[in-house]
Amino acid sequence: MRSFGKVEDYLRLKKELQAGSLRPVYLFCGTEDFLLEEALREVADRLLPGEDRASGCSFVDGETTDIMEVLDMADTPGLFTACRLLVVRKAPYFDKGRALPAEAGERLLAAGKKEGTCIVFCAPEAVLTHKTTKALAAAGAVYRFAPLRQAALRAWLTARAAAGGKKFTPGALQAFLARVGTDLRTLASELDKLAAYSGTRSDLTEDDVRAVTVRTLQADIFALIDATVDGRTAQAVFILKDLLAAGEPPVKILSMLGRQFRLLGEAGELLANGHTELAAALKIHPYAAQKLERQAQKTSAARLRRAVALLVRCELDLKRGRIDPVLALETLVVALGVKNG
Repeated sequence: MRSFGKVEDYLRLKKELQAGSLRPVYLFCGTEDFLLEEALREVADRLLPGEDRASGCSFVDGETTDIMEVLDMADTPGLFTACRLLVVRKAPYFDKGRALPAEAGERLLAAGKKEGTCIVFCAPEAVLTHKTTKALAAAGAVYRFAPLRQAALRAWLTARAAAGGKKFTPGALQAFLARVGTDLRTLASELDKLAAYSGTRSDLTEDDVRAVTVRTLQADIFALIDATVDGRTAQAVFILKDLLAAGEPPVKILSMLGRQFRLLGEAGELLANGHTELAAALKIHPYAAQKLERQAQKTSAARLRRAVALLVRCELDLKRGRIDPVLALETLVVALGVKNG
């Protein structure tokens, strides 16, 4: 059985389609909707080019359609095109605790012998627990679209830029990720804007990134935490003032800081106990988990306890109106940057 996680499945699918290989049955699973949607488009482009798409592609709601009905649809010849694509969204047939009827499983595997018909099951929660899904996985027909880790995310952005004739200059890619975050849909949209802004130039620079991209609070909080943990207090205060100048409410910033330091504490405990899969344990994006791991390795337990105490005190002072919110946050950030104690 094929194991996931070694090679990104979206790349495997792309290579197969570029080589002219099109499967009659696909099972797309995972939570990265943007990659899954792009994969659907690429399959459709391969099977139904041009004007055939509208008449040859059908979408089915898996939550309201029985698997036998889906298979009956697949057996029905198309009226206007020689090829047919059947996309089953939110297909529940492969979820945990579900088992396909024997007849359905046999028909589904037999569907792979029909020419001209392609069925794509989109099942975010699919698990390989019963005979049919194991058979599909063994044939390589199961593709998992999971959030991309740091290296894969950088490679995805680099390839996407290159496809448009663009390339990031040194430092620009990291600046882009730092400002935009990890959501692929947002990254793709911001990259399109960045490419348009650069005009005929092939290089995408840090200045371009700062001029065009939309900042995110999450990314700025990560940068603030990084600067604080590293003891770069002046930079941390600068980032804080930048956030406040952009109109971010002090209470919201404090809340985000509190959340990140709580995650930092949980990450430290997990790492101390030998756990390395922080993303799954903390239910956060793999890219965020990698940044959190680096921060946790730099933060002692004593310093973390002190940080939590400072955050709690700041929250109480704000709630009781004891101090100006902006001054409270600036004082907090300076205190958090102290490494000893």
